Amino acid sequence: MREYVLDPGEFIPWHRHTQVSDRFYGLEGTTLVQTRDERFELRPGDSALVGAGTAHHVSNGVPGQPCRFLLVQGVGKYDFLKEDA
Repeated sequence: MREYVLDPGEFIPWHRHTQVSDRFYGLEGTTLVQTRDERFELRPGDSALVGAGTAHHVSNGVPGQPCRFLLVQGVGKYDFLKEDA
């Protein structure tokens, strides 16, 4: 488990994990989690699951305000494979 804070304009680039799933929990502000097929706007208390092998991108959803979220990663060998936008 890890806590992240993204300032306005910050993001985690498109990527995927071979074996590990990502579960995101919104804590503050609005966190945008996007896959090729879905878009989640996480506000405090909201969550989203991105399964292993699914390309995704995470960004701050509100100009002028940071977003804060928890990332819980599933069991398996961790990797970070960059994807094109």
